[in-house]
Amino acid sequence: MITVPQLIQFRFSHFNEKARWALDFKGIPHSRRTVLPGLQTKELRRISGQRKVPVLLMDGRVIHDSTHIIAALEEKHPQLPLYPSDEKLKKQALEWEEFFDEEVGPCVRDVMFYIGMSNTGFVARCFAGHRGFLFQKFYQCLLLMSRKKTRKYLNLTPETFKRNCDKIRAGLARIEKEQQPGGYLVGDAFSIADLSAAALLSPLAKSPHNPHQPPLPYPQDYLDLTHSFEGPGLEWVRDIYATHRGMGVKKQGD
Repeated sequence: MITVPQLIQFRFSHFNEKARWALDFKGIPHSRRTVLPGLQTKELRRISGQRKVPVLLMDGRVIHDSTHIIAALEEKHPQLPLYPSDEKLKKQALEWEEFFDEEVGPCVRDVMFYIGMSNTGFVARCFAGHRGFLFQKFYQCLLLMSRKKTRKYLNLTPETFKRNCDKIRAGLARIEKEQQPGGYLVGDAFSIADLSAAALLSPLAKSPHNPHQPPLPYPQDYLDLTHSFEGPGLEWVRDIYATHRGMGVKKQGD
């Protein structure tokens, strides 16, 4: 019987980091169950009727999608709010969240997978780093066998890679242009807008304050990719992490 909320997650995933950060920011004790991309479908369909993470099990509810998870946390745990109390500011914050959920986050995922399909050992360490060496090698073999299918499913081509990079740069430029004098995206306090933007750009920022860092050693392709986005936008991401990610709360699992 689950007595505390349980987050079903990918270990290295920016949408999962968004949900983890919200739980930690609010100081909500919870457990985490890590599943692996490509091997999670059957279990997640049984639990939630769909195949994507994050999924939060809380109070007998099955909540999937980071946006829905945070909305549920705001309702049950209104202390340390992520939604501004002012309705106008709340609307703006939720618009920022939707922008990064829909316009930037998927592009970050796809450029990471574009690089990852040429560096399957790195991907295996990202997602299965909590497992033993032999299992990581087994998982790498699965990635190699499914590489063609993954590229087709995500439409990972040089052309889409360039378009995705352009959309990410547009998101970074918007942060630089529209952040408020205090450094936040909405008003003068940390909100869901800042959390969403920082979490969904986190694979590119490599912040030391992110509890789920990409594992060393970094492949050169990944270093070249992250370097290509360097500028005030990623510095902002690292500043938000340094100020607001904190040490997290007690939890079970990875």
